[in-house]
Amino acid sequence: MADFIHMLDYKCAWHGTECVKVDHWHPSAKTCSACGTVKSALLLSERTDRCHTCGFDGARDLNAARNIEVFTAERSPVTDSARRCVGRTADAIRNPGEVRIQQPG
Repeated sequence: MADFIHMLDYKCAWHGTECVKVDHWHPSAKTCSACGTVKSALLLSERTDRCHTCGFDGARDLNAARNIEVFTAERSPVTDSARRCVGRTADAIRNPGEVRIQQPG
């Protein structure tokens, strides 16, 4: 695993970007991507997640991916997908099946 991380760091540096590492214990799946509430426990068998605070209901892996995206965007402006995707709305980045292009001006 260390070799893979070393190669990833090397490739990111080669391409002028930053490799942001997320701690293994970061509660990405336990955190609601809509309101930020953190569950105390989440079973591995639970594939969908429903937030008891805001009512958000979604796939566990997609929820974790959204939380990791926010985590990396807060720590590195290079990985902020809203900055890389000029002309696309933030909703289009989160929901690629519903891509809407913003008109200039």
